[in-house]
Amino acid sequence: MTDLHERIDLLRTTIGVRVPVVGWNRWVTTESVRHFAAGIGDDSPRWTRDGQVPPTYLYSCSSVGRADAASTPAPASCLAGYATLWKGDHWTFHSAVEVDRRVTTTVELSAVEVRSSRRRGEVVELEELFRYHDDTGTLLAECRKRTMRFPRRDRTDTADSAPPTFGEPPTYTPEDIDALMRESLCENTPDARATLGPDVCAGDGLGTLVKGPLTVTSIIAWLLGWGSPLVLTDRYAHRMWSADPATRLFGEHGYPDTAEAGHWDTTIARQNGLARGYDFGAQRISWLAQLVTDWCADAGRIVVLDADLLAPNLIGDVTRIGGEVCAVHDDGLVECEVIARNQRDETTASARVVVRPHEH
Repeated sequence: MTDLHERIDLLRTTIGVRVPVVGWNRWVTTESVRHFAAGIGDDSPRWTRDGQVPPTYLYSCSSVGRADAASTPAPASCLAGYATLWKGDHWTFHSAVEVDRRVTTTVELSAVEVRSSRRRGEVVELEELFRYHDDTGTLLAECRKRTMRFPRRDRTDTADSAPPTFGEPPTYTPEDIDALMRESLCENTPDARATLGPDVCAGDGLGTLVKGPLTVTSIIAWLLGWGSPLVLTDRYAHRMWSADPATRLFGEHGYPDTAEAGHWDTTIARQNGLARGYDFGAQRISWLAQLVTDWCADAGRIVVLDADLLAPNLIGDVTRIGGEVCAVHDDGLVECEVIARNQRDETTASARVVVRPHEH
């Protein structure tokens, strides 16, 4: 039995064991909602003026990780030395999130699979089930999160190992950037925006969103609203590294950092098998949700969001998001398809989104 198989056996003993999770946000406040919306570039007045809450705000209620009192080891501790890529999430939203409520979150491991990858060796695929309740006991949502774990490369082996298919960072002229800015500024104007109406039918468009070019600043904006268990400094970081030396990684000049730095540090990104920094999975999934919340506005709410992350979204990439109505069901539910493509016209994410129109 290999060391990996022993780790997998340990992980499998934790399947179905529900443990508490700590969030960056625990109380839903108008300020934390504003910070989250700003982090995904969503300037809808619903989130800043009308007291509503974006559905994927709940990501920020589970982003710090398992509580210290958790009875089972986290996947990251069982798979020390393994990098993580987010593969997708299946959200079911049972109730709308309300301001001035406390959110408690639990997680349980629900599936562990091992497969062989020509490029990455033995890969571990995990599914975790998150449940979100408010302080009245109401079940707000459930999220099945899928990740892929694989051995991280050694820093000394990454100089020439960036995947060539991702190529060099894209470049843009000032005219290109000005055109992107104009596109972004007009996408949510009343004349340009598609809306959910009583006569909705299959084939209706959802409008478009443009995101990017992705920068380190874009990623920092996301982290300010979402939070992270691994954006640590000074004694917080030293305490973690002392307790678990495998969590200490090193960039090009030998500075210690955490695995989160792969999102902006090229050396650590290459240890994860990527050419340069990249976005967070929850960040891009929140962009997909934003297209739909822009479209349905106050006329409905998302009840299902089933998203797949298909290709990396690297620093410098522009993402355009669009979609259309696929079906209107007899019970009134509206099913939509959402697609994200980069400037190379590669599909980087897709989602099936179900909207429940409000009754008038």
